[in-house]
Amino acid sequence: MIEEEKQEIVDRLFEKVKDELLKNQEEVYLGLPAIASNLVLERGKMFELNKQMYADHKEFKGHEQTVQAVVQETEGDNPTMDYDDILKIAIPEVKKRLKSTEGLSMTNTSGAQPDRTYKRLDRPSMSRCGTL
Repeated sequence: MIEEEKQEIVDRLFEKVKDELLKNQEEVYLGLPAIASNLVLERGKMFELNKQMYADHKEFKGHEQTVQAVVQETEGDNPTMDYDDILKIAIPEVKKRLKSTEGLSMTNTSGAQPDRTYKRLDRPSMSRCGTL
């Protein structure tokens, strides 16, 4: 086989690969609108489920960060589960976490404060030795 024949075979092979790639690329582009619309519909469903959850569980108001953390944790543990099933699992866990922090003030620190001054315990302070 001479060099020109080898090059012709490589060129034909390259053209076939290029044609297949363009076909696949076209299929991907044609599928994008369906993917986008499914994402929008799914997001709308999630919004409505969240809205209903907060309407059904008034005690969650003001604790959105806790709710979000539990829902995300549940989603991470169950990636293939539907969102409404994830909420069914997450709601009892949210209630449990909120109950565990009930009565704790996250802003009022007027109670006894621990001593946060640093004192070395292995040797006396230099100021007491008369060197400073």
